[in-house]
Amino acid sequence: MKFWLIIACSALALMIFPYVRFISKRVGFAVRVKNACRLNGYTFVPAHPLWIFALNNSGHADFYCESKNDERVYAVKLFGAVHRMTTFYFIEGTRYQWKRQIPLAGRGIAYGNNVLGGIIHEMKSGIRKWNRVDYCHNREEDWSKRMIPVLLGNPVPMEVKRAREVHKENLYIERPYLFGKEEKTELKSEDVYDSDYVWDAYLFSARGFIRELEVSMLK
Repeated sequence: MKFWLIIACSALALMIFPYVRFISKRVGFAVRVKNACRLNGYTFVPAHPLWIFALNNSGHADFYCESKNDERVYAVKLFGAVHRMTTFYFIEGTRYQWKRQIPLAGRGIAYGNNVLGGIIHEMKSGIRKWNRVDYCHNREEDWSKRMIPVLLGNPVPMEVKRAREVHKENLYIERPYLFGKEEKTELKSEDVYDSDYVWDAYLFSARGFIRELEVSMLK
């Protein structure tokens, strides 16, 4: 009985660990971004009470960093990956997809942008519609200010890519899929980096956005 209780507790711990990590990352970022605002002449303004638990596809900004020296306001929409070994694709036409790599055996360990050895199982979502973000959420009266839209990854996925969907080129006759529907399209993707423009916003990691508050490159 004790053995099975230990097994059950271990399995439960493994299941909830990614969510504990997610929340701790968000809490840590909240402290860092408020400190950065205070030290660099910005006012931190939450867009709603539960901004720290913002969902990826909520459709509105989650917080603002308003400059005390000019009319600049960073309007920030949070997105994040519960599981570290996740790749997030921003697809043309305001759509998105995520893929998650799961080590099954061997050295399936993420190092930078690579996975070393081991047997890896890949899970992926379907291509989904991304709700267009209202970057003036609860600030509709501030039309005179310069709103700078930001998509901020926290916790940041293992990889973030800009992608477009293209039809597969069948150069030979393929055998039909046995267990699923054959995909007629594939994603052509490229890496994106801090301050790259994706859809209608600048993409940042948490670290990159803190740096942006410190140096204000987006004048």
